[in-house]
Amino acid sequence: MDYAELLADLYENDAYHEIVEGCDQIDYGYYDVNRDGTEELILTSVRGITIFSYQDGECREICREPYSILLENGWVWYHRPGVAPMHDDYQVFVLEGAEYQRMCTFARYDWDQDGAYAENGNGDTYYYNEEEIVRQEWDALIQPYINAEEAVLQDRGIIIAPNS
Repeated sequence: MDYAELLADLYENDAYHEIVEGCDQIDYGYYDVNRDGTEELILTSVRGITIFSYQDGECREICREPYSILLENGWVWYHRPGVAPMHDDYQVFVLEGAEYQRMCTFARYDWDQDGAYAENGNGDTYYYNEEEIVRQEWDALIQPYINAEEAVLQDRGIIIAPNS
């Protein structure tokens, strides 16, 4: 499928304003996220990731997530570190039907602010799908996602913002 028109209008079309706002450049490439033989257009920037796909002959946005990357298996991995207290938020999104949906969430909090995540009961807490769990369980559940490889996009390019 041809995404050339979308790429040409990226900074000019108001429909894409939220994607490009504040971005001096957008990186793009192609990846078959659902292994159906049709490559999707992947846009990445300081704002996160946006994925477009052709469905029923139409180009549609199927994912837009901040702080995210595309994984080799087609999943989207969100990671946002935070402060007050120090913590990490993680989310995993999978393509279900026509759009990406959140599959699971992880979080960990360094309540004692010592810069290291320790066992529960030592000032730190761990969550899976918003339920508190013990550190060992959290480590086991998150391991497949942390070890997943980032997708290698094909035919990569860069679009520079006008007036940059």
